[in-house]
Amino acid sequence: MYKYNSYKSIDNLLFNILDQEISSQYFSDFVRNEWHRYRFVFSCSEIKNLTKKILEFSSSIPESFHGRPDQPISKSQHFFGDKTEISSRFVNDFLASKDYPGEIELHTHPVDSIILVTEGYGSFIVKVRHEYTDYLISIPLTSGVAICFPSGTAHTMKLGGSSIHTFNITNRINQPPYRVESPTQNNPSFPMPSENFSQPAIINPRLDLISHKSFQHFFRSIFKSFC
Repeated sequence: MYKYNSYKSIDNLLFNILDQEISSQYFSDFVRNEWHRYRFVFSCSEIKNLTKKILEFSSSIPESFHGRPDQPISKSQHFFGDKTEISSRFVNDFLASKDYPGEIELHTHPVDSIILVTEGYGSFIVKVRHEYTDYLISIPLTSGVAICFPSGTAHTMKLGGSSIHTFNITNRINQPPYRVESPTQNNPSFPMPSENFSQPAIINPRLDLISHKSFQHFFRSIFKSFC
């Protein structure tokens, strides 16, 4: 059973995930409970040590390549996880360019997720519902920011002036399709692409984009610091 205050900080949870000491059910309970309390944005005080551990983990794992043909290549390293256990990937996303102008549209995944930024900056756009009203929230992304959201949540990411590195954790494996022109797409050591990795999100085009700070201010009574 998930219990609040089991972790004094998001850092402890992430370290235990890297040590593979967290169950899939516990992870999902954490994500969903925090989301429904509108506590889905965290600041990691141990980001340097977390990043060091992630890079040590990644040093012996080959990269795979993902993204639509019109999008910049997204590089990924699958750390651990399968269809029943908590899964993690280290991802490097690149800016759109003249040759690859495609951007990441609002979409959903069929898994509960935590995304931790280890390097780079940008913004994370996510749809939040409160009392039958939808809000489209823009969250600044910098190193040390972690965001959790449950399956089916509409979201996307906008990059800043460089590529962005993220540690992506899900309650089970959710492997994206491999790049068609990638020489690694038939590598037997890589996980098979997951069915329904993502789906386009259908939202009201009239939704205004507001900052996470404004959202916090508006619902000050229900926001409390977790870290």
